[in-house]
Amino acid sequence: MLNVVIVDDEPIIRLGIKASIEWERLSLRFAGEYANGAEALNALRETPADILITDIKMPLMDGLELTRQAKALRPSTKVILISSYNDFDYVRQGIVLGAKDYILKATMEPEELNRIIGGCVEAIREETETAHKLDLYRKGEDMLSRRQLEQDMRRLLAQEQEGLEREFAVRFEAGYLLVRAALDRLDDLLQQYGQLHVGLLMDDLKDVFYRQCPDGIGFVSGEGELLLLLDRRSASAGRVAQLKEKLELESGVSLSVGYMERRSPGSWSASCEWTRQVYDRRFFDGAGGIHAGDQAEVGKGREDGDQERIGSHVDESGLRIPEWLRKWERMKYDMKRVKREASDLFSRLFVRRLEPALLLAYYQQFMKAETLPELGELLENGMRDGEQLPHVERTSVSQLIIHKAMAYIRERYTQELTLQMVADHVHISRNYFSVLFKKQTQLNFIDYIIQLRIAKAKELLGDRSAKVYEVAELTGFNDVKYFSKLFKKMTGSTPVDYRDNGTAETGSESHG
Repeated sequence: MLNVVIVDDEPIIRLGIKASIEWERLSLRFAGEYANGAEALNALRETPADILITDIKMPLMDGLELTRQAKALRPSTKVILISSYNDFDYVRQGIVLGAKDYILKATMEPEELNRIIGGCVEAIREETETAHKLDLYRKGEDMLSRRQLEQDMRRLLAQEQEGLEREFAVRFEAGYLLVRAALDRLDDLLQQYGQLHVGLLMDDLKDVFYRQCPDGIGFVSGEGELLLLLDRRSASAGRVAQLKEKLELESGVSLSVGYMERRSPGSWSASCEWTRQVYDRRFFDGAGGIHAGDQAEVGKGREDGDQERIGSHVDESGLRIPEWLRKWERMKYDMKRVKREASDLFSRLFVRRLEPALLLAYYQQFMKAETLPELGELLENGMRDGEQLPHVERTSVSQLIIHKAMAYIRERYTQELTLQMVADHVHISRNYFSVLFKKQTQLNFIDYIIQLRIAKAKELLGDRSAKVYEVAELTGFNDVKYFSKLFKKMTGSTPVDYRDNGTAETGSESHG
């Protein structure tokens, strides 16, 4: 609603104007009445008016000076002058100052007053709509420019190109900081919320980055990973720490960060490659850290690639995970080798018990471990699962388990349903069911549930009278805003547009 202020030194005029205005029809709110311009101006400094109706001749401050100062406070304010027959010279001055219209006191009628006020309301609406369109246009232009910069940054970091090098050398002539921010506990997030949720989360993190660093460049460089480029003149180690804190605070997640500082532009690919060491550092030092680049450390602590693997003489019957964890702890800066060792040990134990596809699924789990303790936990879980299986895991047995699980899921997917609940139903461990489900469906459990729920939502939205919040509840989503974001991410259309049009805006599904 629009605020209306009335100013006149005659109480009866103020009363008559207030009584004549069609407040509800015009969507107006009475914001105060004053006997002179000085009182009105003090009030306008606290709460600016959308429409100001003022007499011209008043004590202390006349209507012309009030118009000038009110427009200075808020140029969009619409001023309607109230004049006498002999005030036409003043009216002309008021129009020059930006008054919208005028009313003669002697002939003022409610119809005329509401017609003039209605014109002000329409003008405000048109200006608001134009400003909104202009804002969208500018944002669109900024977005296109930003996307081009992000694409150029991708190409530059992948392989230096002469044209781009010159462009970025000018943009970052004082040097730069290249920051890699990686989500901690990514696999847990994927298992609990799904890939779509993580994708939305990364988009939100990028938005936070641009709000904090509007002159920076950033893009989602991998699953759960951001690459951010900052001008060295406005960035430092302290700035990286502040940015990390802000990203974590607004997203509710933990991040591990690695960054490389360069005092002059260049060496883009080398800097990008170095920031990958954040994963090695996190693996041995723990999640949530900030790791500064040091070229001298590249390659430090790595073992000779031809050296015999420490697991080659393992006695399979005597494997003790804590012992291997201590040995791996001493192999710092060689995360990949440690993971290969763990995979070899597990494979050697269960190569005759598990089918190759299932062994591969466990291998993929080990390779995604973010920290050494997490790798140890995955290895222990895998061993426990493997020892409970028959000596040969037949494909038909796996398919039978998943078939039973699918039937259970389809009966209950619109209700609260967890991985543990389904694993209990088919009488296997949560970890083993997760591996088996991913192997059979190529999807995480929660992503499969979300696909079912969105498909059901599309079916329900076929009824154009369906309320979006009702569809969200009926398909198992407790948060209608989150449901809407997921729905648009999967279909390219909001639930409202899908319900009204019966089809996605883009004509095809979007998973970008």
